[in-house]
Amino acid sequence: MNGPIQFCRSILRSLKHKIETSVVQKKMSALPEPLLNDSKQLSKLTKRELVARVVELQNFIKKERSSVTLPEERAFDFSKYGKRRIAIKFAYVGYDYDGFAKQEATQNTIEQYLMSALIRTKIIQPDVNCRYSKCGRTDKGVSAFEQVVSLDARSSLIKSDSGDIAESKQAFTRVAHETEVKTLSEFKHQFQSEIGQPDWEEISNMPVDGEVDYLTILNRNTPDDMYFYAWAPVPDAFNARFHCTHRCYKYFFPKCQLNINAMNEAAKLFVGTHNFQNFCKIDRTKKQIFTRNISEARVEAVTTDSSEDSFSTCCFIVKSEGFLYHQIRYMMSVLFLVGMGTENPSVVQELLDTDAFPEKPQFNLAADVPLVLHSVGYDHIKWIYREDVLSHVISKMQNQWTRNHLKTCVVRSMLNELQKRSPSPQGMTIENSKMIDLAHRKKYVPIKNRNTVKRKRLNDDSRTSTKRSRESDKESSG
Repeated sequence: MNGPIQFCRSILRSLKHKIETSVVQKKMSALPEPLLNDSKQLSKLTKRELVARVVELQNFIKKERSSVTLPEERAFDFSKYGKRRIAIKFAYVGYDYDGFAKQEATQNTIEQYLMSALIRTKIIQPDVNCRYSKCGRTDKGVSAFEQVVSLDARSSLIKSDSGDIAESKQAFTRVAHETEVKTLSEFKHQFQSEIGQPDWEEISNMPVDGEVDYLTILNRNTPDDMYFYAWAPVPDAFNARFHCTHRCYKYFFPKCQLNINAMNEAAKLFVGTHNFQNFCKIDRTKKQIFTRNISEARVEAVTTDSSEDSFSTCCFIVKSEGFLYHQIRYMMSVLFLVGMGTENPSVVQELLDTDAFPEKPQFNLAADVPLVLHSVGYDHIKWIYREDVLSHVISKMQNQWTRNHLKTCVVRSMLNELQKRSPSPQGMTIENSKMIDLAHRKKYVPIKNRNTVKRKRLNDDSRTSTKRSRESDKESSG
């Protein structure tokens, strides 16, 4: 069915191009004769005459442009289609993006490209609430293998919205308007009480064969480092954010000279329900709940480099229902310090004790690029995987792997040659890896002896006030 449709579309595009070309050619034939001089004639003109010809041509184009009318595209009639609630699962390599969520300051986000594709391909109707929700909000540079969004999408099988869907839309909108004044847990509780739990029986008999090819459409209309590979029909009350049962992140890093056993010992202390205010970025303008339950946390080797152990790859794996802003990267920073031997594994337990550390001590954030949202969990959802889509996505991903791997091989070969020429060759170090910023370290200060974020802000304010006072004294004495 898709073959004839694509063929017709290509014919229409070709006809449109021919019409536009003929219009332009017709206008060109109407150009005044003096503007059609050949190159030999133009070469004889003075600079002033050439400028006059250019101005004359610009005025002609400006005058004629307003009269050019191209065939208008026929408006898409959404009333001929129904809608269905769906979830879409996809991956992306986030190195070159400014994060997942849409932002006013930049258009270069995963969500911006996704929403533009959904609107452009008529999967959703612009300026109409599609009850969009996302499972995770990854930071700038962070990637994902299992990101999930849910939305009301155009359907070629479902004829119209039911009354239940319309009522649910009103409830969803009513709750969503209160997100700014609610904490996450309060909003989640209110959402579930207003919308209810998903009724998976309501979709048990809904058809899926012959549905709009959401995955192929999105793969064709988004950047090459975004990979859409599964979708699923979901109940009307389903929400990708609040019905997610767990999120699992992986943080990859070179082994360097780190003590992996000590890091793993420290990682295990994160498991359980704790207050993580000392392991996140705090926004004091909002009410926040810092309690999170970590169900799994460990550090393990992933690959082994036979020629140089410091180049082996390790991974921090952490699993929870949800995470705070920058939480995993702050956790990783402390694990790096433990691996370097500058902190004991017990520092994790000490920082989790908010009675002993009521304010977050200062320490740097670990790098963003190695972090990936690896897997997410949902009850009852049945993902639809198509062999042709998976084959296409695997092909694209293999191509990207090849490009990146060959770059690694080139740099590694150069590094090996330099090591041969060095009188004292060295392995990979955590300082050189730039996994954590240690460039300004003169003498190491244990975390528990450092200034807190609040104390630093007060000191900065005090220094600013003193500086202004001195400047004021100078002005009055002068």
